[in-house]
Parts: sequence; structure tokens; C-alpha cells
Amino acid sequence: KGWEVLSKVFDLAAVALASSPGAAMTEPLRLGVEPDVPPLSFIDDAGTARGIMPEIARTLCQRIAAECVLVPVRFERLMPALREGAVDVVVAAIAATDERRKDALFTPAFARSPARFVMRRGEADGYVSPSKLKGKALAAQSGTTFANFLEDNYPDSTVRAYARLEEALAALAAGAVDGVLADQVALADWLLREPGRSCCELTGPELSDPAWLADGFSIAVRKGEPDLARRLGEAAAAIRADGTFGRLNEAFAPFRLE
Repeated sequence: KGWEVLSKVFDLAAVALASSPGAAMTEPLRLGVEPDVPPLSFIDDAGTARGIMPEIARTLCQRIAAECVLVPVRFERLMPALREGAVDVVVAAIAATDERRKDALFTPAFARSPARFVMRRGEADGYVSPSKLKGKALAAQSGTTFANFLEDNYPDSTVRAYARLEEALAALAAGAVDGVLADQVALADWLLREPGRSCCELTGPELSDPAWLADGFSIAVRKGEPDLARRLGEAAAAIRADGTFGRLNEAFAPFRLE
């Protein structure tokens, strides 16, 4: 797809910029965003980053009076891109886990959305305990806290990790897996479209155990930039307080982020 090529080009260009003398003083901030998780973050037909997170990213740049460029990067590459200097900031549905804090600074959480299971109709009876799902094939996007949660809590299930959430959901629709664990907002959007609308439904309670699923979404900032992290954190709190965040949420998502 075009955005995949675009992402690679941005990554290569960003690394070159990071190694150029004076680049930090003259180049815009590079904000990593996901390209393929509507309505949170996606690339539209015109090649523009859209969704809740890209709009938040643009708003934050306005609030801190910074010139920015949005760089589409797959989820599993977001933290490596930050660590390697390909992006300066990550604005995504990313949690500030202890492991990730080794490589980045994080703002306080600015949004929360519980994890949910989605299963095929007829199999979704509301019970999603490890004993109930024993022997089932469960899926999540690789590199996420959802995948870690399944690995740690469902030892008697087969856990499969997919590079993209859409691939995990396609496997569910095709009957290759029995359930997918992901962010409720992303799942709700899929259930409004085919094949999700015809095959599947949310099931079980909202899951938000901070031991695995952390405390909401935070902005990740490259190490050594505490002032930037502070300014972005303050701007994120301000757009929550003045209603801007709520308006952006409502423009794209059927569920409200907390």
C-alpha cells in the first residue's frame, strides 16, 4: 500500500535528519502515528493521516507552537522508531509500561479505553475467563499489551500474534481464531463495517487491569527531552479540560474515550 512505502521513506529521511548537524534546531518535530487502526489512526484515500490520534497530534503541535510532520509507522515499529531517532514523539494508543519507559519519556495518560474481547456470534456468551476459553485460539496485535495479557493470563489457550489488528480480525471472521482482544474503540469501528458487522460482537466485561493493560494512552517522547514531554503533557491536559479532546473523539469514534 502507498502508506507502507511512505512510512519507509519517512523513516529513512528521519534517520538522515537526526544525524545531520543542527537538525534538532531547524527541522520540524516528527510525530509517529499509526496508519491502520481506524478510527483511532489511519491513512485516508488522499494519503493523509486521519483519526482521533492524528487530530490530537496536530492540535498539540498548535498548542505548543511547534512545526510538526506526521509520520505513519506501524505499531510494532513505533517504539523502535523513537529509540532509533526516526521520530521524536509518538501519539498513538500506547501505554507507558515499565519496559517502554526504558526507551522513552511519557506524559501522564491523556485517554483511556478498556480492552474487550470480540468473538463470532453464537460463541460470544459473555464469559471470557481463562477457564472458559481453555483450548480456544485467541489473537491480538503483536507488540501490544493485549498480546502480553493473553500470554500471561490464558496459558491453556493458543495465543496468536498478528502484525496488524486488521489481520487478527480477518482471522476471526474466517474462523481461524476464536477471539481477539483489543482496544474497545477500534473493535467497535470494525463491528460497524463488513465483515465484522455480520459475523461478530463484543463479549465479556471491560478489561482494564493496570498490571498488564497499563493506565491509558500516553504520549511517548524521545529520551533527553523532558521539557518537550512536559509541554506536550500540559497541552494534552488542556485539550481535555477545554472540550477539544471530546469534540475530536466524537468526530471519529462511536465510543467515547475516557
